Amino acid sequence: SVAMPDPEPHQSPQLLLACRTGHVKSVTFSAVSDDASQPPRLSAVAEFGQRHPVIGLASSPDCGGPARVYAATATGLLRRLDDDLRQMDSAEKAAAAEMTSPAEVPAAATTCLTFCCSSADSSGERRDLLAVGHEDGTVRLASFAASAASCTDAAQLRAGCHVGVVRAWGDSDARLATGGRESDLRVWDVAAESCVFQAKNLPNDRLNLRRPVDVRDIRPIAGGQLLAVCTGHRELRLYSPGEQRRPVVNLAWSEYPIQSCCAIEAASAAAVAAGNSAGHLGLFDLRRPPAASSKSPAAAAAQLLGHFKPSCSGAVTALDAVIDAGLLFATSEDRHLRVFDLRGRRLLCQLYAKSRLAGLLPLSGVSELTRSSVRAAGDRVVKGLTASSSEGVSKRRLTDQLYLATPAVEGDAEAKAAKIDKKKAGAAPAAGRGPIKFSFTADM
Repeated sequence: SVAMPDPEPHQSPQLLLACRTGHVKSVTFSAVSDDASQPPRLSAVAEFGQRHPVIGLASSPDCGGPARVYAATATGLLRRLDDDLRQMDSAEKAAAAEMTSPAEVPAAATTCLTFCCSSADSSGERRDLLAVGHEDGTVRLASFAASAASCTDAAQLRAGCHVGVVRAWGDSDARLATGGRESDLRVWDVAAESCVFQAKNLPNDRLNLRRPVDVRDIRPIAGGQLLAVCTGHRELRLYSPGEQRRPVVNLAWSEYPIQSCCAIEAASAAAVAAGNSAGHLGLFDLRRPPAASSKSPAAAAAQLLGHFKPSCSGAVTALDAVIDAGLLFATSEDRHLRVFDLRGRRLLCQLYAKSRLAGLLPLSGVSELTRSSVRAAGDRVVKGLTASSSEGVSKRRLTDQLYLATPAVEGDAEAKAAKIDKKKAGAAPAAGRGPIKFSFTADM
């Protein structure tokens, strides 16, 4: 195979993708030049194996030193990635396979990961504290030292019967929010290891039936004073932990479970982007109504501002926004990374990642991106398809060209071409083989 050249020294990846195939892939957007811009570059920076799907990524803030990136798998592995985030060679892949031993697999599967805070121990060494959620409702607090390659368990919290999402904010006074199936929103004080807020479910419906709880994502707004929550029962909720336990805004959207949400604090005090299992992306204004009671949270002031077009072909798995650049990043089950313009809600670029995507993590270099550079990179991926279409090229030919234009993880262009030739050769029916015919007799 033909290996792709290493990126330029000044070009650092702007995004990391968590893949269910056991890979962590980086996405690098090149700067726009006068001649032409390069398409986004996709590289594998970590590999755990197919038995260890990556379910979450987290990074520490830049506190006088390089930011550290952590990855968690569904089988319970928690690893710190290399600082340079370069593509792995064969020796590093073999070493990673030895580290992922089945002996470390916990009793309950890991579901989520987030970074809590960073502090210095008694010796002055910097330590990072991460929260890992599990299916059995436990949240494990893991501590990483700068000189250690593995973590040590600091504490364990019991957050209900299931934990599907964990979010943290703050540094000196760190807070942690948890939620899951039949486990409503809870806010924890990380230092005291105690629950400081527990949400209360809405009253029964008009048939006097209990409303089921299914928290899919949590996002803090205004430093944690407000919490945006999306549920598997197509609801967007806004909580104010300092005032009441029930949501102050409850908005129903579409008819599909809402998988992920993201706070857009620059547009409004409570603007939220959300994506559901049908691939639809919407932008909502969840500003509180003038008079919202605890028993009947109003949604009159909450409204749908618009949809991001075009929608995804599969369920949305992760959302994240970069306010400075005005960009919204979305991953979905159709194995694509899409970049939208927050102002116009239009697609700027999409990249085929070749793996099922479970999450994404923007890095420090993503703030340097601009809408024009991302749009130019997206045009570069599909460059030449419009000209070929005007010449009457078949749809299958265009699909093959788009497949070849997609950047490969390993740069194996010869294997891609061989796969297309094999598909063309197998299109013709085999000699001597025809349709199956059935004959019926009079006795039947």
